[in-house]
Amino acid sequence: MPTLKIATNTPLYEKKKNWMDFNAGRLVDGDSMEQLMYELFEAVILAAEGKKLKHELNGSREMAIFKTGVTV
Repeated sequence: MPTLKIATNTPLYEKKKNWMDFNAGRLVDGDSMEQLMYELFEAVILAAEGKKLKHELNGSREMAIFKTGVTV
């Protein structure tokens, strides 16, 4: 099942670019909420249409349902 991974801050996204699909930390970095909403919406639509997400491209199949924090 595709799972779009969203980084909550830019340092996390930069460290895990091959793993994260979207950098929400750009809001704090100065990008507008409207622009980020548009880009996230587009990312969700593309994933729903079949675009491969990072975990699919990398062959990762890990899952952590009840874990708090970052799972690597």
